[in-house]
Amino acid sequence: MQDMRTHLLMLSTHSFVSGDCQDNVLGSSVDSLLMIVRNGFEVLVERVQALKVFQRNKRPVRLKVLSTLLYYAGLSYRVAAGFARVETPVSYEAVRLWRRRLREATPKPELKHRRVIAIDETKLKLKGEQFYLWAAVDVDTHEVLGFKASWQRSSLDALLFMKKVLMLCRNKPLILVDKGAWYPWAFIQLGLRFRHMTFGLRNSIEQWFSQLKARTKRFYNTFPNGSSLKSVQTYLAIHTATYNLLLGLTTSVSGTEALYIGGAKTPWSEAEICTTESTNTSRFFN
Repeated sequence: MQDMRTHLLMLSTHSFVSGDCQDNVLGSSVDSLLMIVRNGFEVLVERVQALKVFQRNKRPVRLKVLSTLLYYAGLSYRVAAGFARVETPVSYEAVRLWRRRLREATPKPELKHRRVIAIDETKLKLKGEQFYLWAAVDVDTHEVLGFKASWQRSSLDALLFMKKVLMLCRNKPLILVDKGAWYPWAFIQLGLRFRHMTFGLRNSIEQWFSQLKARTKRFYNTFPNGSSLKSVQTYLAIHTATYNLLLGLTTSVSGTEALYIGGAKTPWSEAEICTTESTNTSRFFN
């Protein structure tokens, strides 16, 4: 197989020339993926082989992994499959199935002590109807701890989501949220301390939403008519698992023990959290 960097550059040229890119599909995604390929690709391939994720290997494992990463980076199944055909005949359905199988190589977030978690929700569409995507991110590591898709945005939804997130916490961490009226009641019921913060440390979850929407923008942030809320959950589960895996690979390969906001060498303390946010957004609810 040719050098991976050469492959990606070939793909970039092909996509722009053929018009397959919308709003610069690759762009920064190629730069990010190049870094992943350079630092973590071999580690990911070794992990997939060790776990025997793919039962049949008529196609090279390296090709399967690369094809799924290309889809994750923003390409359609058809374009990713077309690129893979440089090596061997591949259908877009094969890439879709490889992506689903790759999820088995992704470790779940571990149960541990967590200091600060950022919570937020955003809007997407399914069959033309708007639904809400809730997400929680560990501020220290940027790891996505959980997500939830729901038709409503209520205090009960917030409560059920937080119960799911707390299953990965040995303690009750400080929660950073926006001004959503559906949060206070849920957090009070769970005995959680929470703080309103619009910017600053909550950027970690905003960055993940931006990364996710850069992917869903390829289908105009609207899931196809054949989708259901359950299939959306499956799609998001695979996307999130891949995100966390690549985050862990690039972190471990680079020799960094953890990623911190703003490149800080040590995690933010609670005192710093209370003093670094904008004065017009400071407020304790508890």
